[in-house]
Amino acid sequence: MIWTKLTSNFIKIILIIIIMNIICYNYTCPILYRIISKSIELASNSINYLTDKSTVYNNIKIIAELDIMFNLELIKDVCKNIDTDNTSIKLAIYKINETLDLLNRELSYIYEQIKDHENKYLHNWRSLDLSSNVELVEKLNIVLINRYRCLIDLLKIYNRI
Repeated sequence: MIWTKLTSNFIKIILIIIIMNIICYNYTCPILYRIISKSIELASNSINYLTDKSTVYNNIKIIAELDIMFNLELIKDVCKNIDTDNTSIKLAIYKINETLDLLNRELSYIYEQIKDHENKYLHNWRSLDLSSNVELVEKLNIVLINRYRCLIDLLKIYNRI
């Protein structure tokens, strides 16, 4: 049941990514900003929940320490003020959104695993290992920061900052 749900969600995400790759160059910056805003909103909800749970689950404490919320707010603020037809800048924004989607998917998975774990019998006596998922979140955060830096460099090159 869970596998089917994850597989169908994964297929949907892949199809969305393919479609967005095809039409990325036709997007205007305000549309890209709305897409990024929604991705940031979804990720923020998961991060807030996981931050609250970081006192209970030691292996997700790292997520709270990464300060992802600051990065998300910064990206949202910068993207809000971009209005350009430059395809390089639009591609950078799109790739940031792609990383946000992957980050959101992983955070949602961790969220669901915690919820399922808490509903199990004797959940206080069981351990939940999310270390590989947390490592992936750390890597995605690094990718997000690097893509953001690339966007800033592009904005500097095209004198948008």
